[in-house]
Amino acid sequence: MTQAFDWTRSTAHVELLSKFRTPRPTGDFGPDYQMPALGESAPQAVARFVQTAHLAPATLPERTATLTVRQLKAGLKHAGCRVTGKKADLVERLLAEAPVQAEKATAALPTLHALSESGRALVQQYRSWQQQRLDAAIAEVSILLRSNDLRGAVARHRTFAALDPWRDPADAYADDEQLVVLQLLAAAQPAILHTVARESMGTLRLAAALTHFFGRAGRESVPAGFAAGSHLDDETAVRMMSFHINHLRRRETYLSIRVEQVSVSSCDDERTCEACKALDGRSFSGKAIPEMPHPHCTSPSGCRCTIMMADPI
Repeated sequence: MTQAFDWTRSTAHVELLSKFRTPRPTGDFGPDYQMPALGESAPQAVARFVQTAHLAPATLPERTATLTVRQLKAGLKHAGCRVTGKKADLVERLLAEAPVQAEKATAALPTLHALSESGRALVQQYRSWQQQRLDAAIAEVSILLRSNDLRGAVARHRTFAALDPWRDPADAYADDEQLVVLQLLAAAQPAILHTVARESMGTLRLAAALTHFFGRAGRESVPAGFAAGSHLDDETAVRMMSFHINHLRRRETYLSIRVEQVSVSSCDDERTCEACKALDGRSFSGKAIPEMPHPHCTSPSGCRCTIMMADPI
């Protein structure tokens, strides 16, 4: 006898369920919604949630909370109630003083579903487990990177990524590509960060590597009170490290396919410094691609220049 599928043990299914922490139409997740790890279509998964009562029609308070401030004030005004205060105050007042008006205001909304009590409990347990798993992975990968065990760091991240609910199970983990990024980071010191001391640069390299693996959670690994020693704040300095590595890899790609000429494009806004503006639109031969981020960028936001192929392959 085939064992019934227990979707509550599927990270992809519970991740999708967590999207209903805010009431929304089940139709938001149609047949074209891409989440390969589900192993079935999103509508089929959502139907499971409803069938097992992990999703339920949104209550009046839940529906009312989805109204805009303008809609809430209109309902309160129609009922002769005060219209001042923050959105939470408006929601509470409309429900307490004019529940009939709240029903009318939400009547035009599409059918909304929200987490039931069992759904909230499952999602809370899942999110707690995911945070613990993330914290453990960041701590372990940090130790491996500090000891210069780059292959060990890649292997540990591979085990973490295997349970990523958004990852396509058919996609192989790119060990070699991840190792190249770490090797580049281990040696990199972009000129824009030339004033950063050696020890501080090690901290930035570690944060950039963790950011590469874990996104924003990795960037937040910079210790409290850390000062990089440049004109950039710590978060921007880490971004410039990542930017530099991406630039080196793109440059290598251009050289490998023998691109003869590239052009530089900068952002045309008030955050762009004069040095980057001066580089905008300039062309360079493939072998003379300038370093990025721009070494002389003075913007507190960091350099945002990009290089593009200026000739057909």
